[in-house]
Amino acid sequence: MKCSIAFLAGVAFVFALGFLALAVRLYQIQIVDAGNAGKDFSLQSTRIMQTPGLRGRILDRKGRVLAGERVRRDLVCRPEAVKSTTISNAVLTLEREIGRAMNLIDAPNRITAERVMRHLKRESAVPLTVFEGLDETRFARLQERHADFPAFDVEIRGVRDYPYGSLAAHVLGHVGQERPNAETGDQKIHYYDKEATGRAGLEAYYNRYLSGVSGETKVRVNARGFAVDDEIARKPVDGIDLATTLDVEWQYALERELAGVTGAGVVLDARTGAIRAIASSPTFDPNHYQTGVPEFNKALSGTYAPGSTFKPIVALAALERGWDTNTVLSCDGVYMQTKCTARWGHGPINLNEAIRESCNSFFLQLGIAAGGEAVLEMARLFGLGEKSGVDLGGEADGNLEPWTFQSAMGQGPLLVTPLQMAVVAAALGNGGRVFRPFLHTTSKATPSPVRTLNAKPENLAAVRHAMKAVVDVGSARKAFHPIVGGKRRRLRVDAGGKTGSAEKASAAGRYKNTWFIAFAPFDDPEVAVAMVVEHGEFGGTTVAPRVYNILKRFYGETEDVRK
Repeated sequence: MKCSIAFLAGVAFVFALGFLALAVRLYQIQIVDAGNAGKDFSLQSTRIMQTPGLRGRILDRKGRVLAGERVRRDLVCRPEAVKSTTISNAVLTLEREIGRAMNLIDAPNRITAERVMRHLKRESAVPLTVFEGLDETRFARLQERHADFPAFDVEIRGVRDYPYGSLAAHVLGHVGQERPNAETGDQKIHYYDKEATGRAGLEAYYNRYLSGVSGETKVRVNARGFAVDDEIARKPVDGIDLATTLDVEWQYALERELAGVTGAGVVLDARTGAIRAIASSPTFDPNHYQTGVPEFNKALSGTYAPGSTFKPIVALAALERGWDTNTVLSCDGVYMQTKCTARWGHGPINLNEAIRESCNSFFLQLGIAAGGEAVLEMARLFGLGEKSGVDLGGEADGNLEPWTFQSAMGQGPLLVTPLQMAVVAAALGNGGRVFRPFLHTTSKATPSPVRTLNAKPENLAAVRHAMKAVVDVGSARKAFHPIVGGKRRRLRVDAGGKTGSAEKASAAGRYKNTWFIAFAPFDDPEVAVAMVVEHGEFGGTTVAPRVYNILKRFYGETEDVRK
């Protein structure tokens, strides 16, 4: 049978077409699909590890580190170094090796078999931390025997550190460990290192500022889920340093005077409202924070009756309503069943003398003359009865109302915080400018006051000079003119101040919260101080000497040769 040329050509064409199709398919399988399969395999064998950036430091106004990072050596075990055919065998082997390592460094083994199993099932591509904080001795032992422990490494990690210990603990706050907060889109995060997160104080208030941006590391794993190698996909970004108005020397001076008592204190720059020191006692060390430490910040969260430190506000309100500084009232020791500070009375007494001697009878009468609403309005101008706006969480409002008979001497329903009274002291000292207290230094510009008292200069001067008399010859005279070595001493600068005591009832009985507020130097105040001590005796004996010691440290002391 003969085949035509056309038929043979057709058959050849069909075979050629078939071979071409086969070649195309082979190319698809071997080249294109193989590449895609490689991509899929790469995705399936890669894990994403999230790593936080270093937390920003907290600095005092001279750049000294109040909170930073210290290096910590941690001992870690790498599961991929263990050659076991089953997960059960791997757990047994790792448990045994971890026990050997703990014996070497003479440390308790807190890694259980359950913990190892959980790690292998969930995080086999990353090291298991078995001991945190290797000291020099333990680190040296590991270095000497490193060849005997191939499954172990030492990792260097940053840990939050407070170099001054308990200094400024309540304002700095503390941190906890949480999962990093980062924008990852649709990408799955398989593992992460915990980062320090602010839980209180500046650490919490400025947490977003201090926290860095997390980076990512791609970890390639084998079929058993163990790490083979890794590469940094995105470097972490460190947090921003927080420059504050705090001053280590002022903070030391304040805390030294509060040591051993329950209370709080604040030192402000009277010209700007910048907080130089703020403390609450008892305190704690944030390096060793644990639940139950005294972390309540009495300086801005504690509320107290201001006692006689409120009297300058009453006096200024009365003067603004036309009260004559020369007007004399009588004090016989009791007024409307309320005792005065002088048991047998002060006798005839004017405004300057009443502030100087802290006469209750005079101020109860003055409060009636001025009117409760006028006094409350003046108190509001000073910032009482509302939060100051300080850049720190947990601030209390205090309370002004309702006005009662005893409000004129700083008791009754009146409640203030030490921070608020520091603002009051600053405004009395600087000529009536009320500043918002602040901690974060944002610019070199001098802050503007949030309001001014708009009091007549002569009225404000009358109150200020009466406060100077408190220190020179009044209820704080002994504190500000102590006898040392048989000689009377005094500050090298003049100051103004006011003592205060307020009774408080408790289940154990009645006790006094004692106060002192001050500003110095008198003619051009640089600082204002407010301090309260619970369970004190009197403001002039319990607190005024402590404030004197604080001011003495910075302004010095000299022999008092004045009569």
